Amino acid sequence: MDTSKIEKADEDGNNFKCMLCSHTNSTAKGLRQHILIHSAHYKYACSTCEYRTYQLSDLKKHEVSHSEDRPYICLICSGSFKRPSALKQHYRIHTDEKQYVCSICNYKCNYSSSLQRHKKIHNTEKDYECSVCNYKCKRLDCLKQHLLTHTGDKPYSCNECDFKCAQSGGLKHHMTMNHSVEKRFSCDECDYKCNHKREFRKHELEHVNGKAHECTICDYRCKLLGDLKVHLRVHTNERPYDCKVCGKVKYKQAHSLKKHMRMHHAKENNNNIQEGVI
Repeated sequence: MDTSKIEKADEDGNNFKCMLCSHTNSTAKGLRQHILIHSAHYKYACSTCEYRTYQLSDLKKHEVSHSEDRPYICLICSGSFKRPSALKQHYRIHTDEKQYVCSICNYKCNYSSSLQRHKKIHNTEKDYECSVCNYKCKRLDCLKQHLLTHTGDKPYSCNECDFKCAQSGGLKHHMTMNHSVEKRFSCDECDYKCNHKREFRKHELEHVNGKAHECTICDYRCKLLGDLKVHLRVHTNERPYDCKVCGKVKYKQAHSLKKHMRMHHAKENNNNIQEGVI
């Protein structure tokens, strides 16, 4: 069947219409699937969705996607799967077999989707740009995560306490730092224990006598080089964090800019996000 003759976009270019019936679809792929209904060759139809095929075996394979049954069980971890091919692929996790290899580096993985995601690391172009600030990234999901820092939305919440955050990584960090029973790092000088290496290093400095980093302009001293860099802006008046919305203010520290965005530009942020991404 010549599908090019029976699909047509509406005036806005948003929907694809079937010229044989009143069906519309938001994508050309969806419409092509619908068009199979009108073909006599595709006589086997799914009773749940519009899927059709000319082979009964293909229909039976497809119907598995609608079933809740998972008859294929992993003998190692008891994981269950709908298809034997999925179980076979799952077993690679236990055998450490990694058949997908990056052609650029030594990265290996168990899934094709993981390899495709990894390959983006080698792509230097960052096609996704934030409409509020200068942030750029390679993946749309990373941009959506970033945009939450401007809107103030915190969709990730802890089920142990009232903590909420904008990114899944922040929730994982919170759970590890506050609700994990086992602590990965323990101090040799005292009873302090924690799960995060960076926090542990900060604690170790508490046992160091003296402050290694000294300001060359005033008497300020500190243990962390990062703190000294922030302090130097007092003398240089450097303000690297500027508002991209109003262009009127600049700040010495990132948290000051975030506070400004929440207080003065929450509405503009949401509008920019809707126009630029959604």
